[in-house]
Amino acid sequence: MVCSSERWSWSAGNEQEIYHDLAAEDVAFSRSMSARVLAVIPTYLPQREHLGLLCTDIAEQVDHILLVDNSTFNQAWLHELTAAKISVEVLGTNVGIAAAQNKGVQYAEKQGFDFVLFLDQDSRPTRGMVKALVDGYHALMKQGLPVAAVGPATYMQSPDTLEPFYTTSRWGLGSRHCCSPKDQVEVAYLHASGTLVCTRIFSRVGLLAENLFIDMVDMEWCFRARKQGYLCFGLCRALLQHQVGEVYRPLSLKKMPQLSVHAPLRGYYQVRNIVLLMRGRCASPMLLCHYFLRRVLCRFLAQLVFAGNRRERLMLFVKGLMHGLQGIEGPYKSFSKKI
Repeated sequence: MVCSSERWSWSAGNEQEIYHDLAAEDVAFSRSMSARVLAVIPTYLPQREHLGLLCTDIAEQVDHILLVDNSTFNQAWLHELTAAKISVEVLGTNVGIAAAQNKGVQYAEKQGFDFVLFLDQDSRPTRGMVKALVDGYHALMKQGLPVAAVGPATYMQSPDTLEPFYTTSRWGLGSRHCCSPKDQVEVAYLHASGTLVCTRIFSRVGLLAENLFIDMVDMEWCFRARKQGYLCFGLCRALLQHQVGEVYRPLSLKKMPQLSVHAPLRGYYQVRNIVLLMRGRCASPMLLCHYFLRRVLCRFLAQLVFAGNRRERLMLFVKGLMHGLQGIEGPYKSFSKKI
């Protein structure tokens, strides 16, 4: 089971001790010549052009790139990307997003990188994003805050329409938009793509939960970090273009002008894993229930109405709900379709 079996509670009793430990390390770290950043990009049947553009964009901002390929088919062309700044690890099978990211963390620890930057294959970082994240991390540490991770503001099509950060509220899950590039938002969780984590934090919080396979992996890690006294922040100065879903379907609804559409199997993982998080008491029950209603159920119903494949979507959603209640983890056993 993910997280722990202990009842959820938020206590900042050890926050000061955590900060002093981190601050001492951060002072020594900041005196070094520069922060060494490793970009970790898990891939699954990536589009050659898109991945090439991502590597070009991010190579200027980091010290090294590690591509961890989860594809079940031969992607020999990935090795053509290998350069001084790019390494490729082909796994030959789909082990899930968390396992691929953990390969990157272990590589960073072994090679002595100071930070790990997670990126999805369909993301595009803006110029200066990594510097803004690293600078923001150090600024937060100087404020006396125990930082687990920082992440950028994201947008799908235009930076004029930034997605909100998700925060905690009295009703469980809140949201906050960037009002200024200087804003630093304490968040309930960060989306993996664009998240920057100081490598040493993984020895304290742990690696990502491989039993979730895909979906909610980033959320679970942020919740686990918070339970141990660490905080995650969204930095409005750092921007990332990120695609949610495989395609977009335009809608004529005021609050939902377009719908991001996932393959039906993603619905299975989304509902199963949020139920697993509830069983593991990873965060406040109110927050997780709010997330289920607002982000999982509403999205599923919208796709059920507008995206087609209704029978398959419904079957997998119900199966995911049942498997979550039964505590079934890992990849979907009848896995045969692209996720």
